[in-house]
Amino acid sequence: MFLKVCSIAVSKGCVVIDNSSVFRMNKDVPLVVPEVNPEKIRENVGIIANPNCSTIQAVVALKPLDLKYGIKRVVYSTYQAVSGAGRQGVLDLENGLKGEPTKKFPYPIVNNCLPHIDSFLDDGYTKEEYKLINETRKILNKPLLPVTATAVRVPVKNCHSECINVEFERDFDVFDVKQLLQNSPGVLVIDDPSKIIILWLLRLMVLMMFLLVGFVVILALGLVLIFGLFLIILERVLLLMLCKFWSILFLLSVFIIFKKATI
Repeated sequence: MFLKVCSIAVSKGCVVIDNSSVFRMNKDVPLVVPEVNPEKIRENVGIIANPNCSTIQAVVALKPLDLKYGIKRVVYSTYQAVSGAGRQGVLDLENGLKGEPTKKFPYPIVNNCLPHIDSFLDDGYTKEEYKLINETRKILNKPLLPVTATAVRVPVKNCHSECINVEFERDFDVFDVKQLLQNSPGVLVIDDPSKIIILWLLRLMVLMMFLLVGFVVILALGLVLIFGLFLIILERVLLLMLCKFWSILFLLSVFIIFKKATI
């Protein structure tokens, strides 16, 4: 059904942006991360594929490193939140904290880490790990790049994290690597523990600004509503007064005419 709907949309001139894994490794479908390979968008023939969530955050950091130093090998270790398994994954964590059995995961996720995301294949890798491997190769345009991955489900609701070990073809300086990443789109380098509290304060300030803007917008809408009601009431009052004025004027005219008639 999904493929049929996509075919219909493409035949009508639409561009389908697919978030599933159906088209990701199709050689005729570009696999795009805007910060990494936006030029591939122009190569679409009606369908653009969106990578796996863990692949996206990885290649955003890997691309600038590959351009400058040439990536020779990648070793992934991912620590993925239960939200990546959908609503039932989150419920497994919440219910597990209450002592209830799991329904989504094969083992309890509370106070546990499960190196089992998606199903296992014959060679011991999971489908999730192969997504990381194959999608990285395709996005970086390095089909023979040595990549290995271990994907682990961890007992937190949201926020995937990754440890990426990278070997380069050219010499590098750690300071230069940090500077390169700091100046790359979509990457924020946090490497000084003493500054973490400053980062949280900045985030708090941004949140407060959003709340303040929201309050101002609500206040403005309230004032507009009150002013609108005031105008409606004023219109009704003026209309009523005008009606009364014309009524009095009419009665006065009738009285004057009647007075003249009697004289």
